Amino acid sequence: MKNTIKKTSIDLANNLTIDHANKTITVSKQFHKASGKYGTEEYLVLEDLMSKFSDYRVVVRTQSRRNSNRISFEIMAKYIAKHDSNGEIMNEFLVKRGLKVDKDNKTSAESFHDIKTWFYEQYPELKKINDAA
Repeated sequence: MKNTIKKTSIDLANNLTIDHANKTITVSKQFHKASGKYGTEEYLVLEDLMSKFSDYRVVVRTQSRRNSNRISFEIMAKYIAKHDSNGEIMNEFLVKRGLKVDKDNKTSAESFHDIKTWFYEQYPELKKINDAA
């Protein structure tokens, strides 16, 4: 089959993939949005591909969640619950998150960054592990 797609300013390598085994044309979210506007380069490219591969379906690529070593409030809470024998650290954690009132009967939540810094001060061994990963 002769390649008739004109040279475009679109980065097709990052925005478009053709999977012949599954008969799909996978496009990025931005490409898909732009292809919905009549006359755009994306529209013309997709129209040309759909005419060549009429039995293929168009799929919008979604960002995949990657597993990482990033810490979250949930991970912090589980770790504290496992390693805090008297509940003082957990209580302080809940106050910092704004889920519990402090000794002055005030509720205010700190930023994630501040809570993460505090958490690593409580458990410095985790900071070393997280930095190594």
